Amino acid sequence: MPMVAAGFVVVATDYVGLGTPGPHQYDNKIAQANDVVYSVPAARAAVPLLGRRWVAIGHSQGGVAVWGVAELEDKLKDPAYRGAISVAGDMSYESFEAHDAVSFDTITNMYWPLTAFGVKASYPSFDVARMLAPVMLERYEDVTSKGCWYYAYAAAAEIGHQAAVRPGWNKIPELARYNRDSR
Repeated sequence: MPMVAAGFVVVATDYVGLGTPGPHQYDNKIAQANDVVYSVPAARAAVPLLGRRWVAIGHSQGGVAVWGVAELEDKLKDPAYRGAISVAGDMSYESFEAHDAVSFDTITNMYWPLTAFGVKASYPSFDVARMLAPVMLERYEDVTSKGCWYYAYAAAAEIGHQAAVRPGWNKIPELARYNRDSR
């Protein structure tokens, strides 16, 4: 890894709910920003010789998290924080979802069960069956409990070019709140 070879310490944040008991709030910028910020003192506690200055760098879901870190650090004013680099972090969920709802491609359909899981984790009253089409709903439990990105991709490949969401998906109040809260 080039950053390690250049002498940087790399800390991989464990987002709440990933590999631990409890739900994972997929793409919840606020929760994941906190997880990244909390990982800095945890890393320093584990390795006291670490330098004080730090940056946050993330790709895709991690890009969303570090965007949230930048916003959070604007309030926290940590003098050791030097900035964030968000690579491919999607910050317009409504646009992303509107595209994915009509493209019916594996790479776009795969995100729907993950999104539904994040909404459910954020708003427990949310019923995923209101959003996911039957062909994706059949795979929801497996995708969200047995695998990761690759598992979701394989499940979406199984449904081919069918819609992953039901008509009216964009009118679900919990999804609108999730999108708004994650901006």
